[in-house]
Amino acid sequence: MEIRLQVSEQMLGKLDLLMERIPYLAEDITGVTYSEEDRAVVVGLDTEVDAAANELREDYTALCDSLMQTRVISKTVVRSNQSPADRSVMPYASKVKEAAVSAAYLDETDITLLEQLDRAFIEIARRHGAVLREYPSTFTKANMARNQYHINFPQNIVGVATVPHQFKTINRFREQAATHTHHQSLVPTGEILQPCICYHCYEEQQGSRSSTRRMMTAKGKCFRNEIAWRKDEFRRTEFMMREIVFVGDQEWVMDKRNAIMDEVWELFTGLGLIGKIETATDPFFFSQDVKTKGTYQMVSNAKYELAAMRVNGQESSIASFNYCEDVLCGKYDIRDEHGNGMYSGCVAFGMDRWKEAFLERYGRDQSEWPTIAKAMPKQEQAVAVPATQAMQTRCNEDAEEAILHVLHDIFQTEVNLKPEEDLNEAGLDSITTIDLIVGLEARLGIHIQDQDLTVANLSSIRSITDMLNSKYCVVV
Repeated sequence: MEIRLQVSEQMLGKLDLLMERIPYLAEDITGVTYSEEDRAVVVGLDTEVDAAANELREDYTALCDSLMQTRVISKTVVRSNQSPADRSVMPYASKVKEAAVSAAYLDETDITLLEQLDRAFIEIARRHGAVLREYPSTFTKANMARNQYHINFPQNIVGVATVPHQFKTINRFREQAATHTHHQSLVPTGEILQPCICYHCYEEQQGSRSSTRRMMTAKGKCFRNEIAWRKDEFRRTEFMMREIVFVGDQEWVMDKRNAIMDEVWELFTGLGLIGKIETATDPFFFSQDVKTKGTYQMVSNAKYELAAMRVNGQESSIASFNYCEDVLCGKYDIRDEHGNGMYSGCVAFGMDRWKEAFLERYGRDQSEWPTIAKAMPKQEQAVAVPATQAMQTRCNEDAEEAILHVLHDIFQTEVNLKPEEDLNEAGLDSITTIDLIVGLEARLGIHIQDQDLTVANLSSIRSITDMLNSKYCVVV
């Protein structure tokens, strides 16, 4: 069955978010495409039952309603070696049939290339003082309770289930195995197969009291519950990841993240690969998380991704560079000797995706491969994020008065805040901050550019006022 879901004019600016979430509306969805001609999402369903189609339409309406409350922050490209000819992308084309990964195993060519790439990743980590680690392939319930990955990204979870050590249950499992119904006797343990590596590093340091800067790197098999028809060589349920995790003071963590990002870009371009580094967000499933955590990641430049251009014109993220502030250290109670929270960051390499990007470029004949060691970066240098000057417009109200009016509308009471008072410490969370931005745009008749939505600009009434007056408002 194929059904068409109309996209409202208000949702066109959020089409990426919408298309990313539609495949999770029903298990029997077999494909999702977008028709620009009639502005509709075309969904394939592996059923002819009308009730299933009606339920999908209802869920689609609910999804659109939730996304309407989300502000989309455009991505900022900070590094790129793409030319216009490289950008022949079909962003909403999806395979309707179930895609098959090229092979269910790695051959000697795959293994050789993965080893060479990993040596390069380890060398980058070692240059910055990282020590090697190896961890289990599962996250315990205690670890999950701290990192809350299953709450933020439930769509990715692959759980662990076992046969209870009970005589009757073991016999029943054996009997059910003969009829391929043995899954009925499996009992979830509450543990999950790791979707990433970094939380093991934080768990290792849990409860520590030291201001010593430290860095670790670990590699392991990771698991995410990918939708069957979206799988290909770049998107797998089981894949290899290496991460570099660093903990220290705020400035040092930011410097390390940027320096490693720059070195990885030099390696990427040195290998002759095509792509870009741009601001990004984690794949939060719920719109409320996109609105708060995702938006904060974008405005604070907390996350960058390295996207490789594939031969089919699509892009695939092969590495991420993350500044976690003091959030994860807080969850794992990692502090200095004086009880102050520590800061952290991590860099993640999707090793299978690096391998596939390399093989698409050079093929499987190893004699045609460039020497990966020769592409290694020679020195560190900080990544430069370009700034764009906003155009100044005419506002119909004093900026500071407008801020106070919008805050009054949000809280339905008079707000007594000093101009220099830190808004975060005063209790304004990320949801309220986004509501404030949207309210100011509506009240002043302006559109605040994404690059101006920084933590520094939004830290106080004074900083917001200065940003508005310097870039947007000429009071009439």
